[in-house]
Amino acid sequence: MVMKKNFVIMCFVSLLPLLANAQFETINDVRYYYSKSKSAYEVVKIPSNQSPDFSGYSGDITVLNYINGKKVTTIDKRAFYWSDITSIKLPLSLTTIGEEAFAGNREITSIEIPQNVEYIHKEAFRYCENLKDIYCYAKCPILGKDVFGKVKGFTLHVPEDYISYYKNADQWKKAKKIIAITIESRAIEAEKEERIELEKLQKEEEQKKAEEAKRAAEEARLRAEAEAKQKAETEARLKAEAEAKQKAEEELNKAIANSPFKNSQYTDEKHWELVYPNGNTLKVNGNNLEIRLKNKQYYFVASRADISKTGAKEVISGTKNLPTISPESDIWFRIGVYNIGSTNTKELDNAIRQSVVPMFNWENGFEYRFCKGSGEYVSDNLGTYKNGKYLSITEEKQSKIAPFIKRFGFDPTKKSIKQLVTAGRDFQLLRDYLIFLNSDGDLKYHSGGKYAINLSIDKGTSKCYDLIKGNTLGGNELFNRVRLCYFWVKNGKISSVSWY
Repeated sequence: MVMKKNFVIMCFVSLLPLLANAQFETINDVRYYYSKSKSAYEVVKIPSNQSPDFSGYSGDITVLNYINGKKVTTIDKRAFYWSDITSIKLPLSLTTIGEEAFAGNREITSIEIPQNVEYIHKEAFRYCENLKDIYCYAKCPILGKDVFGKVKGFTLHVPEDYISYYKNADQWKKAKKIIAITIESRAIEAEKEERIELEKLQKEEEQKKAEEAKRAAEEARLRAEAEAKQKAETEARLKAEAEAKQKAEEELNKAIANSPFKNSQYTDEKHWELVYPNGNTLKVNGNNLEIRLKNKQYYFVASRADISKTGAKEVISGTKNLPTISPESDIWFRIGVYNIGSTNTKELDNAIRQSVVPMFNWENGFEYRFCKGSGEYVSDNLGTYKNGKYLSITEEKQSKIAPFIKRFGFDPTKKSIKQLVTAGRDFQLLRDYLIFLNSDGDLKYHSGGKYAINLSIDKGTSKCYDLIKGNTLGGNELFNRVRLCYFWVKNGKISSVSWY
């Protein structure tokens, strides 16, 4: 039993290359195989799950003449191997019965071999022990070795004209007797059966095509309905949007007519012009925000502003008092020098303080910086606005100088570094002052750069230091260093200074 199982598995493995390109169909429990390399179907014993479980066929089996309009020509190797078939009807189109095709079918008692069969391969009916009658309408098919092995004896029914061929064929000598039959009635009956089967297939094909055409027509109808519905919905939506837009524009124009900003214009969030009652204008074109002051024709350009949050539409329609400047980061207002001529800094400060600042709502927590400039070029700072307070650059300096004077006791803008490093000055105060200078580059008390004090000589209570100026590129390391002077410190006071 184990040997038989292993043999069957080996047979299946040998069929794997065939399975790779196979096209299988199962009709009435019979499995048909078709390959594009061939023009006809074969009957094979391959289960649909393609596993090596060769469970047999049973009962009465009919093999069709045609599958998908193609003839069934072959009963393949072991197609009905060790099955429990009680009877089988083979197609007229059959030409070949494969090796061991019906081997082991012990229930079958008779079989008809159609007239077009040319080859019956070895052991095709081996172990068919109860096979009693064989009706062979073909002209003595070529037999392989031991086709009827273990078959005890059978009666062979053949056309009268072919009896001599069968009597002279060794393999057919296993028949106990050979009886002549009339082929005409069988041929007519077989042809009639084949014609009925073909007509049935043609009718099924026509019915299939009619059903496909009906299904295609239904799909086309449903698609047309869906497209029409979508088109109607789109048209309705576009109409509603247009009506809503028109209504919104009418309401906006009505609101503008009664607004303090009634001379303004609004197209969309990035294209509008806000005209203030005093004649100042705020204009947005794309991402560019421009401010013009009517009295002097000053021209301000804001950069890095979040235009979408200004709320211009609400201001124009009168539902909001002033636009809001909501920057994505700190914002700079550049003032084009080509528009202000020889206007001095004080006059610009007054224009910013008295005109530009009152034109907006300003968000707390952000610093808004004003500076002179042209295009992308930015020159001197003018001042900053933050948390409700505008400070000019002079006021900014003063706001930073006051705590310095309070701490160090002198105004750093009135003294040079040479005046500050003098004999008698407290050494720790000098060090704190230099740290202050290094950390605040906006005061511009000195000509730029960073300062450092390095210990060069240590004589216990008396130490000598170098004062160095340079550029800091990273950490505390100075580059392009210049020694300004060296000085001695004793008991925490500068005792003497030598300048280079």
